[in-house]
Amino acid sequence: MKITFIIAKHHSPLRSTTHFILFILVFLLVSWFFHYFEIFHYAPYATHRWRQTDSLSFVQTYYNNGMHFFEPKVNNALGGQGNAAPSEFPILYYIAAWFWKIFGPHDGILRVIHLFIFGVGLFSLSKLTLHLTKDIFYALMPPFLLMGSPIIAFYGFNYIPNIPALGFLFSGMLCFYYFFKTQKRSWLLGSWVLFLFAGLLKVTVLIPFIVIVLIFLLEKMNWVQFKSEGKIFQKGWWNLPFLLSIFV
Repeated sequence: MKITFIIAKHHSPLRSTTHFILFILVFLLVSWFFHYFEIFHYAPYATHRWRQTDSLSFVQTYYNNGMHFFEPKVNNALGGQGNAAPSEFPILYYIAAWFWKIFGPHDGILRVIHLFIFGVGLFSLSKLTLHLTKDIFYALMPPFLLMGSPIIAFYGFNYIPNIPALGFLFSGMLCFYYFFKTQKRSWLLGSWVLFLFAGLLKVTVLIPFIVIVLIFLLEKMNWVQFKSEGKIFQKGWWNLPFLLSIFV
């Protein structure tokens, strides 16, 4: 038996400029409320201080030891020469080290990079909600309710890359929505890249991506229809290796 899910047809975004301005203003207001402008100058502190210090250690050793991307190190050299295998892809530490090269060493730079990625992700979530609800108020609710969580508030402006991974995930979801509406491969490629970075930083955030793979398989077996006209993945089995490459 085939189950059909009909999703409303797309309309042009309403008051997108107003939505963008309001999002930025509320984001800055929430950042001020959480004292992010003051915390920018803080070294690692509070919960998981040791893990935060590890992240900064990767940045510092990149900066001090020649910017060799495939040679991440930590300052604790009790065993060996300090060589280490980060639990996540160290691209954000490497980018922070380059900013150190340009602006000089400052702990807060890594915080800003993480918050920027998360902020873009929250805006993507808000934009996706705007497309679905056509209402600016409802579009602003999900990202800032999420940002209001004490855990998100603390780790969103922090040295640990879990929250930036969430930001990449939300941005990937928006790109996939655009692919869903337009069938342009560029949007599918964009979502793939963003999901890839999300998984490289924190593999557990890939649960929504796994759902996308399941949707693809269900469509190809003609068990479920998610669009009133045609399928989400109209290029046949060509998309399967493209999607599964994330897990490699």
